[in-house]
Amino acid sequence: MASIDQLLKGLKKLPAIPVAVTQLISNLCNSDDGPDSEPTSKIVRRDSALSASVLRVANSAALGFQLPANSITEALSRVGENQLLKIALAHASQAALGGPVEEYGLEEGEAWMGALAGALAAEELARVSGLCDPNVAFTGGLLRDIGKLAMGLLVPDGGVELVLTQGESEVTRRERDAWGFDHTQVGAALGRSWGLPDELVNAIRFHHDPPGEDLGDPLFDVVHCADVLTMLLGYGIGHDGMRYQLNAASKERLQLDQHDLEIVLAKVRLRMDEFLGSQAA
Repeated sequence: MASIDQLLKGLKKLPAIPVAVTQLISNLCNSDDGPDSEPTSKIVRRDSALSASVLRVANSAALGFQLPANSITEALSRVGENQLLKIALAHASQAALGGPVEEYGLEEGEAWMGALAGALAAEELARVSGLCDPNVAFTGGLLRDIGKLAMGLLVPDGGVELVLTQGESEVTRRERDAWGFDHTQVGAALGRSWGLPDELVNAIRFHHDPPGEDLGDPLFDVVHCADVLTMLLGYGIGHDGMRYQLNAASKERLQLDQHDLEIVLAKVRLRMDEFLGSQAA
């Protein structure tokens, strides 16, 4: 039986990720600037649409500046390198995640909204727990469901939607029962094909079912919890519905209590409102 990697290689058209996204991911996940790293501002400047999006956020009322920034350099001085990276990555990822994913019941923009909310939730959870890098968590939360982009290419026409709209068990279980693989495994393989770091590939693979302590990583637990909180907020649900449960072991390993989760939910809702408001401005 062919592996998922082999199945993806056999596709005539594989879902692509913009070059800017991989460059921004590399910058965000590497705290030490390597010899091949490129300044975020230079990456952003190469893409006029991305530059415009970043400037809109930098000029939003939430940042409290009276005079608008008219250059990426000025925007960088206002929001800082780390924040600029996340703003740019969130906007650049729209090219890959912004379209409809009909097989999963996601209309135009819904997959990206779910990805962004998951990124913000993962970042907040990483900060609260203190057990993994918030930058890496942000990226893992953003990319956790990329497998959904390729499932419709691997399964005969209409097959995904037919399976997902029948039954009450978790989506991943129905996928495995029907085809022997699920969207988390496909997402991990797709991440490998994009050249994502192993820690992100594994976070994608385990975002619904984090392994125990012997094989696990706090990042897996953070991205898993972020995924569930995102659904509780109503972002990117589609055919998945509310069938996924928060893994009690993940919550315990991250030392999260109910108050922590409620605070994260409130912060993510507020940050989503601010982000989307600045985008529309």
